[in-house]
Amino acid sequence: LRSTLKASIDSLASAIEMRDPYTAGHQERVTDLARAIAVEMGLAEERIEAIEIAGVIHDIGKLYVPAEILSKPTKLTDLEYAMIKMHAQAGYTVLSKIDFPWPIAQIVHQHHELINGSGYPQGLAGKDILLEAKILCVADVVEAMSSHRPYRPALGIFAALDEISRKRGLLYDRDVVDACLRLFHEKKFRFDCAGSVPVGQDDPQPDAADPVVEVEQALAVPEEALDEPPDAGEQGEAPLGLERGAVEARGEVVADHEPEAVAAEEPVALQ
Repeated sequence: LRSTLKASIDSLASAIEMRDPYTAGHQERVTDLARAIAVEMGLAEERIEAIEIAGVIHDIGKLYVPAEILSKPTKLTDLEYAMIKMHAQAGYTVLSKIDFPWPIAQIVHQHHELINGSGYPQGLAGKDILLEAKILCVADVVEAMSSHRPYRPALGIFAALDEISRKRGLLYDRDVVDACLRLFHEKKFRFDCAGSVPVGQDDPQPDAADPVVEVEQALAVPEEALDEPPDAGEQGEAPLGLERGAVEARGEVVADHEPEAVAAEEPVALQ
């Protein structure tokens, strides 16, 4: 029964990626990293299996988003952005009708929630978010930032790991981030895709004249805005400035643009 269920899930995943060729392989790569994080954290096999199933269909709600919006190379309108943000809720609506032996619908529903309450669609915080969803969130951010998209070039794995390191304990669960960083820096985890920059190769420091760096600087939040970051279990305003940004992420990461790097409590060293 489980093998049949998994085959059906794989078919759904293929349908999603056929509609959005720019993210082909995204769900598979997110799943690979999420599973590795779960194993690194010592989760039970049952929970690891749940993460795998949720991972390969975490963007199933994008079936309800017009393909031209998903691949639009320019800035989204407010209405288009609102439609993108509906994909987590739409995914939950579809999956909640299936009797899974794992909380798949809830994990998919929560994979854009952040521990300070600034995520979507429910604005959950801290312990109200399933650990499986926290793991999927971090894997989603890392993969999305390190891969090419129609609206911006790949930012690279260095930028992705810097993002989760700086916001460890602020937006992303500390234990999940620590496990992810260990995978890349100590265990040499690699994405099986051309769009990622493998750890272990020389990852050049960003050049100040690079247009990607200029965008990140334009989106940066003043450090004084984070003088008193909220505790992991408290609700809080989004520290990113979630207005329409110059770099949009089509619902794959926090808000509508790739997260810019801001300081968090006790950042994990990337070196």
